[in-house]
Amino acid sequence: MTTTQYRPHEPEKSLKLQNHGDLVRFRNIWYRPLTGYDQG
Repeated sequence: MTTTQYRPHEPEKSLKLQNHGDLVRFRNIWYRPLTGYDQG
């Protein structure tokens, strides 16, 4: 089994999540920046 060494990346802007007043718990959220392919 091979593992990939972690390499730090440049800081990103903050991510804000909305809960709309519901009882919600967020954890382990991953996101990726949109690219030209994603934008249309």
